[in-house]
Amino acid sequence: MDILKATCAFLIVCIHVPFPGVIGKYFTALTRIAVPVFFMITGYFYFDVEEKTARLGR
Repeated sequence: MDILKATCAFLIVCIHVPFPGVIGKYFTALTRIAVPVFFMITGYFYFDVEEKTARLGR
């Protein structure tokens, strides 16, 4: 999970760096996958916290 988060962090930085030419447009399009992956990772960990809280009766 940590490697995936680090890779996504790098890809998000790449989204904000302009790359020239047609290759840059394709690269930027490919890096856009990082944001939804971050949301999924956050949701995974948030679900775990909510599940533990529900078990404690809070």
